[in-house]
Amino acid sequence: MSSGTILNSRSAEAVLIGSMTLYCESFSVSAARVLCETSTVGGEGTVTNTYSKNARITLKGRAFSEEAPMYHAIELDSLLREGSVFDTDYRGMTLKNCQVQSYTVSDTGRSELDVSVVLAAEYFEEEEEE
Repeated sequence: MSSGTILNSRSAEAVLIGSMTLYCESFSVSAARVLCETSTVGGEGTVTNTYSKNARITLKGRAFSEEAPMYHAIELDSLLREGSVFDTDYRGMTLKNCQVQSYTVSDTGRSELDVSVVLAAEYFEEEEEE
């Protein structure tokens, strides 16, 4: 008798970014804390200030638009250049005070576009139950 790993699959999660719906297939988050250091008279390092940076959330997936496929690139570019701040939801989390930091939109000849978006989020919290 052999044992094997059972693989589960899930469908892409719809995430609203501006007016674009991204069907997210991959999500990652990273965060960092900044430590400002200076040396003491004795030559030792000491932390003089500290603060947390906004989390960086990378969403990768697909977007659909048969009429004007590159509309999504225009939408993301507008959000990036204007510094628009928005909230969005992903798998039970609300990402608060997001701004688009970077994006990539690839038209590979299929009916959907491959999209990758990096958001800077001030914080995220569990979605409230209705």
